[in-house]
Amino acid sequence: MASSDYKGQDDVFVEKLEEIVLANIGNENFNVEELARTYGASRSQLHRKLKRIKGQSVSQFIRELRLREAMKMLRNDVASVSEIAFRVGFNSTSYFNTCFHERYGHPPGKVKHQTTFKAVNKLSVASVAEQSIDSHKRKALLKNPWIISVASISFLLAAFLTIKAFTSKKENIEQVSIAVLPLDHLSEDTSKEYLTAGIHDALIGELGTIKGLRVISRISTLQFKDKELPIRDIAKQLGADHLVEGSLIYKGDSIRMQLQLIDVFPEEKHIWAKDYHNSVNDILSVQNTAIQDIANSIEVTLGDERKQRFQLQQNTNPETYKAYLRGIYYLTKSNAEDFQKGLNYLHQAVEIDPADPLAYAGLAEGYALLGHGPDPMNAPWRRGKAAALKALDLDPKSAKAHSALAMIQLYYERDWKAAEQSFAIAEKLNPNLPYNHYHYSWYLILLGKWEEAVKEHQLAKQLDPLAPLITSDMGLLHLWMGNHKKAMEEVKEALEIDKEYAPAWRTLGDIYIAKGMPQEGISAIKKSIEINPAALYGLGIAYAKIGNKDKALEIASELRKGAVSSREAFGLTLIYAHLGDFDEAFKWLSKKPLDVFAPWLRVWNGPEDFRKEPRFKQFLKELNLPPLEPSAT
Repeated sequence: MASSDYKGQDDVFVEKLEEIVLANIGNENFNVEELARTYGASRSQLHRKLKRIKGQSVSQFIRELRLREAMKMLRNDVASVSEIAFRVGFNSTSYFNTCFHERYGHPPGKVKHQTTFKAVNKLSVASVAEQSIDSHKRKALLKNPWIISVASISFLLAAFLTIKAFTSKKENIEQVSIAVLPLDHLSEDTSKEYLTAGIHDALIGELGTIKGLRVISRISTLQFKDKELPIRDIAKQLGADHLVEGSLIYKGDSIRMQLQLIDVFPEEKHIWAKDYHNSVNDILSVQNTAIQDIANSIEVTLGDERKQRFQLQQNTNPETYKAYLRGIYYLTKSNAEDFQKGLNYLHQAVEIDPADPLAYAGLAEGYALLGHGPDPMNAPWRRGKAAALKALDLDPKSAKAHSALAMIQLYYERDWKAAEQSFAIAEKLNPNLPYNHYHYSWYLILLGKWEEAVKEHQLAKQLDPLAPLITSDMGLLHLWMGNHKKAMEEVKEALEIDKEYAPAWRTLGDIYIAKGMPQEGISAIKKSIEINPAALYGLGIAYAKIGNKDKALEIASELRKGAVSSREAFGLTLIYAHLGDFDEAFKWLSKKPLDVFAPWLRVWNGPEDFRKEPRFKQFLKELNLPPLEPSAT
């Protein structure tokens, strides 16, 4: 009897915990500590008891319930996988996919596909039942074979079309995620490494334009270059269902590319391996054939528009394309000399064939990035816009050109509506451009649309999960929203990706200061200055925030020596604003050209009195921005 009572008490205990978790299922911040507090026990008490009853830790128990509820929603087809992930408390779809894989042995998208197919079969039967008629009417119908014939044909045709729509290739099914790993350069001729890198980048870019595919970005996949890791581990880190890996060998004017496609979950399975042989001058043909093979193997449809673009690309001058690949290769390097070399190669590509849109789109991106420097000049932005417009004149469906134009309209022209339209067009043409989502998120932040900004930023992170910039700035976004815990998680994740990423250290310092931990905050920001001494203004802002006026003014004095860049002027604005010297703050805010980040003072979580100043309202008016409502901050 005692044993039975004991078992009954255990059941009540588990049921109560389930009830609490389910009541908070959509709260991503609901954790072990919250569960223990709500139940009225310590964390260790919950852990010991749950471990004895179910053999699970408390965090495993919570995650299990989240996944169970997600499975119910997927089977009922209530929303997309991404939306369901958020509904059950996962703030990262890629992490949700990984957990779901581990729990059920297949990605969540397959549940939706199977559910949809079953629903169609049930629909066929249900339609007959719902259309049943009483015996008198049925007898009347049976006397008219023409009606029976037409009804039967109509029903069969409708059923066929419905089933075909749902069982066709995955064009309309939940997205499949794929990552193209860095291709191995197996030739001794290092002068052609740019071709290998360029083909890798091109495969990712072109696959990204195909409906039904979520393609992990080049930056994240490059983290695994020359690393010996199990395929399954790589796929989990990238949140990918499929991986493509391969190599290139060059011999004289010929190229040999070997690719293999791997289905990772539930078990590693090599779907196909293929060799592609051709002349170096026919690189585009090799790429396009490989893209079609990959798409066919994972059952996504290219579509007529994609096929037409393949046809147009066949007319590209081989020398133009090689110069373009060289340009993109050097643009991705981390130093100014290589960046300029990249721009030079892209100009060379334009000179070879002024009618090819690829190089113009590359130039637009390059100049837009150049304009983000610490002392932005008008020339790069103007050149970037001219290149973007030329690219779009030659190819109106260039997603990269639309995205580059959106950046120019957002950060330089400050034409907010035009930027929004360009971001939307780029998204429609290629939803797999992570930095289109990233910069659009900053547009939404500027408008104070915080929740939309988080979702857009999350999309960028899914596509480029190992980019420290995106993850670190996700932390900054949460800091501005007042979610210090989430901000800390994101920034620490960014530092795990790259411990030398200076902006992450600065944001970490800002989080500590916001949490009332000034010593830790100053220490973290000093670390950011060690890595990037040019960002000294960040330390001055930190000292001003914690009320150390002498230290803040000492750094301000240092910044004012010699020529002051736009970024330093912006830093001085923030230092003096935090010190309460608004006259000096507005003096530096009036310096032209205005720093690209200055408009975001609209949503800056600085002194309220500064934002209430008539001069601040005039500043926003000049930027065609309305004052932020108090509730938005």
